[in-house]
Amino acid sequence: MSVKNRQRIFADMERSLTGQIIDIFISKLDWTVHYIDTDNNVNNGITDGQLQVNTSQGVIHLACTIKKSIVPSTIPPIEEVLKNIDLRRDNIQGTIILANYISTKAREMLIKKNINYADTGGNVYLKFKDIHIEIETGQSDRSALSKDNSRAFTKTGLKVIHQFFRTNQKIFLNDTYRKIAEGADVSKDTVAKVILDLLDKGYIIRRSKTELIWRAKSELFEMWVQSYNQILRPTLFTQKFKFVVKPDDGTKFPPGYPISGYYGAKWHNTIPPDKQIINPDYIYYTHLPIRDAIKNLQLIPGENGNVTIIEAFWKKEPLDFVAVDAIINYADLANTKDPRYLDIAKLIYKKYFHDKL
Repeated sequence: MSVKNRQRIFADMERSLTGQIIDIFISKLDWTVHYIDTDNNVNNGITDGQLQVNTSQGVIHLACTIKKSIVPSTIPPIEEVLKNIDLRRDNIQGTIILANYISTKAREMLIKKNINYADTGGNVYLKFKDIHIEIETGQSDRSALSKDNSRAFTKTGLKVIHQFFRTNQKIFLNDTYRKIAEGADVSKDTVAKVILDLLDKGYIIRRSKTELIWRAKSELFEMWVQSYNQILRPTLFTQKFKFVVKPDDGTKFPPGYPISGYYGAKWHNTIPPDKQIINPDYIYYTHLPIRDAIKNLQLIPGENGNVTIIEAFWKKEPLDFVAVDAIINYADLANTKDPRYLDIAKLIYKKYFHDKL
């Protein structure tokens, strides 16, 4: 499939989504709504488009960011996008998220954060001056998720994509298959199929016979975080524990157990005093048998414990590897409704991903 064809498919999806949501505004609120395309350049203070909403109280101009699907783990990067929108441009008065699918938990979080949204399931939240609309249909359009049920978003495909995010902006095919396959602990044939799928979906494009470059890295990152927490992580062996003796300073980093979550973030970067958490959860990944974790970390099983041991899915690293990479760390922190952990997730996103995606 050519690049132009892929771009056309993306544009058709966008028009279909906005058309459905405009119909919802008309049928449920009797408002006339127009969608205006804009250049998709968040760095210049603009996003995917603009909604002109004609209400009984006047016209509202809302900058849009358009997503296939939104779950709690994808909210922190969306907040970064909204924060960068220049409300002084083109008479923009506010922002709104338009999506095929927004999960129930994500809708609850967006309302608490006072972020406007509308999805094709008919769920709408819009707060602007004296206007306050909140429609909860109990329905969700999951079509955006089902369309991505492909090689790239299977358990093994997600392992491959994880390795891609650890590479540079350019992907050189003469050594990518071997390195990625080795790092993800999958076959080179699996890597090849995932690459073809990402090409077909337009996430990457071919610059030459041996070189690929990213086209929609940010979108793929959001899909990976979401799919990791929904598809891959639930298949990994996971068990809850309690410490026999709780570490005094929260920095129990024994070899063979790279840490994630709050303490992984604390290892990656400084957490300001107002974001620090008392008695946070511990998340360790390991390639070692669970009996070794019980002994080495001094644990006892406990379903309500705040220590989680998870099977590592990537190539075994040196024993002195202290923390998981920022990609997994972010996905674990974002996989919650707890605003404290989501605040830490935003710190990780801003430092490692905001300017690189």
